[in-house]
Amino acid sequence: MKEVKFEIPVPAFLGTQKIKDWTKIGFSVLWLAATIFIGMNYDFSFLEMLILAYFGLCLIWRLDSRISASLALFFLIATPILLMLKNDALAETVAIYAYYFLVITVIQLVFELKNGQKTAKRAVDNFTGRAKRKIV
Repeated sequence: MKEVKFEIPVPAFLGTQKIKDWTKIGFSVLWLAATIFIGMNYDFSFLEMLILAYFGLCLIWRLDSRISASLALFFLIATPILLMLKNDALAETVAIYAYYFLVITVIQLVFELKNGQKTAKRAVDNFTGRAKRKIV
């Protein structure tokens, strides 16, 4: 007698990872629209709008904080160079951008620390679980 399996195949696009990705894409589009709206209403410069968009995308997509820290260091290094070249107005603007990226870095590190503690706890639990199994 032939066996009959009563299984309902689940389409691949209904997987949880795909839903999370589409949710992130949706939030990204909303954040970019909000950035454009805020930038237009509060007279942000184009670069300030890019920084605001970058901040939101970092939080949504959980980008590595080293990218923001590197950009902050770049702007911090550029500030005294611009001051030596007697370009004070641009140096002040670049210093403000450095501050923006330092704030973004700190916020990202707080989120990484919050998520990293859960990961570290799981790693310790896995290690202690393996150690207990070897002892027994």
